[in-house]
Amino acid sequence: MTSVDPHLRPFASEGSPGAPRQRSKWLLAAGGTALICAAVWGVYARVIDAPFIYDDYTTLADNPSVRELWPLWKTSGEVSPLRPSVDTPVSARPLVNLTFAINYHFSHLSPSGYRLTNVAIHIAAALFLWALVRRTLLLDFFAHRYDGVAGALGFLAALIWAVHPLNTESVAYITQRTESQMGLCYLATMYACVRYWTATGRGARVGWLMAAAIACQLGALSKEIMATLPAVALLFERTFVAASFGRALRRSWPLYVGLALGWIPQVVINYHGPRTPSAGFHLGLPALVWWYTQTEVLLLYLKLAFWPWPLVLHYEIPYKETLAVAWPWVLPVALSALATIYLVWRRTSAGFVATTVVAALSPTLLVPCVGEIVAERRMYVSLAALVPFVVAGSYDIVRRLLQRLPGDATTATADRYSLGVMAWSWDAVALAFIAVANMRLVSYANQVTLLAETVERQPDDLSMLINLGVALSRAGRPEEALPHFERAADLYQNSPLLNYKLNHEAHKLYYNWALACQDLERPDEAIHHYEEAINVLGDHAQSHYNLGLLLQQRGLLAAALAQYKEALRINPAFAAANCNLGALLATAGQFEEAIPYLENGSRLDPEPGTFINLVDAYSQVGRKDDAIVAARTAIRLARERNRQELADQIEEWLTTFSPAGQKAE
Repeated sequence: MTSVDPHLRPFASEGSPGAPRQRSKWLLAAGGTALICAAVWGVYARVIDAPFIYDDYTTLADNPSVRELWPLWKTSGEVSPLRPSVDTPVSARPLVNLTFAINYHFSHLSPSGYRLTNVAIHIAAALFLWALVRRTLLLDFFAHRYDGVAGALGFLAALIWAVHPLNTESVAYITQRTESQMGLCYLATMYACVRYWTATGRGARVGWLMAAAIACQLGALSKEIMATLPAVALLFERTFVAASFGRALRRSWPLYVGLALGWIPQVVINYHGPRTPSAGFHLGLPALVWWYTQTEVLLLYLKLAFWPWPLVLHYEIPYKETLAVAWPWVLPVALSALATIYLVWRRTSAGFVATTVVAALSPTLLVPCVGEIVAERRMYVSLAALVPFVVAGSYDIVRRLLQRLPGDATTATADRYSLGVMAWSWDAVALAFIAVANMRLVSYANQVTLLAETVERQPDDLSMLINLGVALSRAGRPEEALPHFERAADLYQNSPLLNYKLNHEAHKLYYNWALACQDLERPDEAIHHYEEAINVLGDHAQSHYNLGLLLQQRGLLAAALAQYKEALRINPAFAAANCNLGALLATAGQFEEAIPYLENGSRLDPEPGTFINLVDAYSQVGRKDDAIVAARTAIRLARERNRQELADQIEEWLTTFSPAGQKAE
């Protein structure tokens, strides 16, 4: 049926107004909220204190942009909460980086603070989903079919979604706050849009328009998938409210202008190139190969939505290079696409849901992301569209079956019994999902266990082999890491799809292999692997620096000097490289050349040892006053670090160097 203009008609209610009913409504809302909170806590309580995993070290432990909460933005170009470090999971997601900076301010690197925030975000998203589903089911489009049960069905949908095992990665894996925070903004924006479409007064419409635009902007600053929301909102209005795209645009063009403003920050942030080197058509992977492969991925996502097991941290699916190989997946996806087009044309809720599921996945379905072909977290928003459709659809099926039973059952009786069946059935599903999610989250208690489980299920997963080796090395087990690095190297070198693999993956392999060899005191092997890492990806300052250290230890000073200089060419603010290069030049008697590097190093990372080297260099070139100032600074730093013996030695030297007696202030 064609909807009545929602701007001219009051929003449909679930019953007649009245104080007792309002009190009952709020009591039910409070009780439902408490149940969702309890259910989510029942899933995630076990991993609140679990250690960081995988990319968490890059996002949090090794991310200087979260170390200081203020200023939020540095005009000097230095990293800050709203200017994240480049080539990290948060580099184009400044709002998420800001929330991590807030967490760091209060809890530093304690995982519990970060995960509690993730859980709170997930609960808030579930509550918005509840409210959104309720408001949607009460639209005229559904001809009052859900007037008495919209709130209950919305609650069941939100509960199932909140505890669905497929969402565990978005909540338990701290770095994936990018997905859950964007998802919260996505659902909040859609809720504000529905309130805008159903508002009866100009002031209310303006208020909800502003709320939608702000939520959309916040989502755009959290993750790029938010760019799909204006199209989803337009399809929602056309399907459930306005009956046509033209009518929707004429009625709500101010809303769509507000939503489209969310594209501006994404364009600005990504103006200088892709957010990550692991995504894009520039990587050498043919578009058709990626699209063929993603047909299998899409079917896998749908399977996991209905049967969420087994779940793994990383999925390695072989590329489908030809249609002859890919057709078993291409055919059902193509038929589904045709069916979806027909359902959208007919203005059905199924058409809207199917389109939304694909729209939320579309960035990675269309654009190659060769470092991660599949990711469970990408279903966060898609699942929020799919679950309510299944819950409401199952209610319709049960209701129709009960109405066909012989007897004098009225529509009201059928509604009541249908809701009862739904409550018992979906509560049972929720309990099953909680149990499965808990089984999944057992592995999060230990990063090595989590990665080993993934490698056991996917022994040819190059990325996970490398990361398991890294985790074992970080856990103080470098000997156990070596076989995984060797296996990864064999896969990489012998893969027929070598050109599709990213250089940074190979660099990560050889770099961490070298670190493990260093820990095992195998310098020759470490030097070889650092050289391999540099051959693959030369612009990595730490690789050059570490290689320089090993060469210096072997007495190859000229080669070490070249590596330090290369590290500084890549990163002039590399404090340790400045210090070591300066010290090496001073050892070679090149004091004038050494001084600028020592000065840079002492400014970037003020340590007593660097100032002692600087004192010696100043003394050798006759800069007595500068030597005295540097000596005083070295004494102060030594005392601040409780190195009193060193401070006394420097002070004794200073007294000898300056007979008049120079004491540290």
